[in-house]
Amino acid sequence: MKNLFAMNINDENLGLSEELEALKIREVSEDTSRRLNNNADQFTEFFKKSFLPLPLIILKYIFLVLGACLLSVSITTCAEADKPSTRIYIFIAIGAALIVAFLILYVISKYREALVLNSEEYKNAVASSDSLEKSSLFELGIPEDAKEIEIFAWTYEIKNGEIKKSSSDTEYSPIEMYVYAQDGSLCIADLHTVYKIAPLDAFKKIEYITKKSSFDFWTKDDDYDSDKYKEYKISADKYETEYYIKNLCSLQFDISGEEYEIIIPPYDIYAIEELTGLSPEYPKNED
Repeated sequence: MKNLFAMNINDENLGLSEELEALKIREVSEDTSRRLNNNADQFTEFFKKSFLPLPLIILKYIFLVLGACLLSVSITTCAEADKPSTRIYIFIAIGAALIVAFLILYVISKYREALVLNSEEYKNAVASSDSLEKSSLFELGIPEDAKEIEIFAWTYEIKNGEIKKSSSDTEYSPIEMYVYAQDGSLCIADLHTVYKIAPLDAFKKIEYITKKSSFDFWTKDDDYDSDKYKEYKISADKYETEYYIKNLCSLQFDISGEEYEIIIPPYDIYAIEELTGLSPEYPKNED
């Protein structure tokens, strides 16, 4: 079974599959596409400005871990010793200094973030982005009731002429898309392109995948560990550069006799259920 949304990490442009390209039915104008790309680049720059450089981010967590360990061990040793040595007090001081260094970097990181998010430049960019998004949706003819969902694009690489799951990247990369039905078919669109996937009756089932998977960034407004997403058991590494989810959903269908799937996180599968009339096939041992 082929993943319709697959990205080759060795491709400079992370191009999507030829099969998906063949399903393209509409695109925005070159001018709109250029403006969308410029807008995305602008927000990438805002993102870079709002965070500490990576070496400082790593250093911040090193300070935290080392400081916490030194303080914990030193204070425990001090409490248990009849007459603590001077060395113990030195370790306590070093541990406290490391924690203070962590807090200083933490405050600086929050200050940088607030500085960017509260700037007039950022606010103007958000307003411009909202206007551009509405313009793109209108140009593509995407209906107002289209649902916004994430599709998890599978990342792969070519090794010895064979397609292999990416070994140096996360398993999936979320893509924000719109889904709706048009002329009896399921359509999926981003702000650049509309894809007419297949007739609604070509979709066979939604399989529930009970396997922990990784993805590279979080796109929703609410945090991944908020009450809204708590039931989906999403976690992240300490730098929040890689995320993990316990289960995913595989929407399965045929195109010209070939079997395909689209991977969708369970928190967005409701939109597909409404359009196809299908429900995830949960394992018997799953609550």
